Amino acid sequence: MPTMTSHTPGTFCWVELSSTDAEGAKRFYPALFGWTMRETPITGGVYIMCQLDGHEVAAMYQMSDADKGHGMPSHWFNYIAVASADETAAHVVALGGTVLAAPFDVMEHGRMAVLQDPTGGIFGVWQAKDHPGVGVRDEPNSLCWNELMSPERARAAAFYGKLIGWELSPMETPEGEYTVFMSEGTPKGGCCQITPGMGDVRPGWRAYFAVADCDATVQLATKLGGEVLMAPADAPGIGRWAALRDPQGAVFSVIAPVS
Repeated sequence: MPTMTSHTPGTFCWVELSSTDAEGAKRFYPALFGWTMRETPITGGVYIMCQLDGHEVAAMYQMSDADKGHGMPSHWFNYIAVASADETAAHVVALGGTVLAAPFDVMEHGRMAVLQDPTGGIFGVWQAKDHPGVGVRDEPNSLCWNELMSPERARAAAFYGKLIGWELSPMETPEGEYTVFMSEGTPKGGCCQITPGMGDVRPGWRAYFAVADCDATVQLATKLGGEVLMAPADAPGIGRWAALRDPQGAVFSVIAPVS
């Protein structure tokens, strides 16, 4: 299993779960993905590192009572590696976005900011110091893709292209046009349009985790108390994927990539 010690700017480098029931999530995800948990004390609680064969692949923590009181659901939060969190945050405002949390240091690990695009998608940026991000990705049971669900796909895509420096590559799908974010010829993420047929879908970034067998993973997720939002389906030339909701309410996707 190849390991990673750095992430080039413009790459999704970290995902963390803010859960209304972290204890429940600690049971669900290890059973689903084979992760082990390592807890680190933080102010007001613990930060739980999710590891695969000893390498960090994600994290989770208990959502604050204040956020729960505001009706915030459990959710996966996605971070993009950047050279400078401060410069990126400053650029966001000029492009019509919003700085939700100004850049700040996370001890010796790195510097981050929480930002929102003009169409509602919230994301983090990470300027690494001692902690580069995930140590493994694109392997079974690890992060492999990040996708923005937006009510204004074209506007959102243009925003990220200018902010992150991604090139925009349009792709036709059965559901409509899809934008692939590219950097130096490598796909970094994607953006799709929220349509009326999707129901009550909030704007936001969704994390995809690679799996060896999509159908088997979906069956296991339901056995563990998860919910199927999109049944397994084939994406020609890409893989077989499904959308799930964990027992605590966080939405994520799994995909068995075409080998």
